[in-house]
Amino acid sequence: RSTSQKSTAHDSKDAAEQAVLQRLLAGLNRGQLLAAEAPAGPVLVLAGAGSGKTTVLTIRFNARIVVHRLKPNRILCATFTKAAALE
Repeated sequence: RSTSQKSTAHDSKDAAEQAVLQRLLAGLNRGQLLAAEAPAGPVLVLAGAGSGKTTVLTIRFNARIVVHRLKPNRILCATFTKAAALE
């Protein structure tokens, strides 16, 4: 491939990845967006019941896998409820 063909293919791939990311983030509120787009590394999400924590974490993982090419086996997610923590 020529340099221009590689550049066009790369630009197209970047655009597709950005479209996926935008679809994943659509509908999140400001707090959820901050958590979903937090820099790479450990993230602690504390919020009340029904606030969308699981959704935010799922979207964060999807973005890392699809856009940032993180291997799924490199992700560890631990969640628990207050009731489970008390047990």
